[in-house]
Amino acid sequence: MQNYLKSQSAFENSLHKWRRLAQSIWNSHWTADISLLLIAMIWGSNYIVIKGVVETVPVFQLLFIRFTLTALIMLPFTFKVLRHADRSAWTSGMILGLILGATYFLETFGLTSRLPMPASSLACMSSWSPSSIM
Repeated sequence: MQNYLKSQSAFENSLHKWRRLAQSIWNSHWTADISLLLIAMIWGSNYIVIKGVVETVPVFQLLFIRFTLTALIMLPFTFKVLRHADRSAWTSGMILGLILGATYFLETFGLTSRLPMPASSLACMSSWSPSSIM
């Protein structure tokens, strides 16, 4: 029984040290920089994957699947807000959705005729669309 209590105490001390280490890393000034770097790497690798998929799946079908899956995943989290949205919110959402959809279509369609690197550079330069301002 004493060995069990000692091992339990050692485990709790070890766990406490790991928690302190995780908190110090999370609260460090490098966290934002590393997070942005990881997001940029994941986002950039998306162009390579989409380039390969677009070679076998039509652009409209790919975007339909992406947006439908996203809507189904987000619906449980946004259902209450959507249910109480007024007409102006729906109108603004539809307009911005059309702009975003057109941007995604043109960007994905551009991958059919360009390499991923120039296409991603063009997409970054065009990221100042009306949807990003609103």
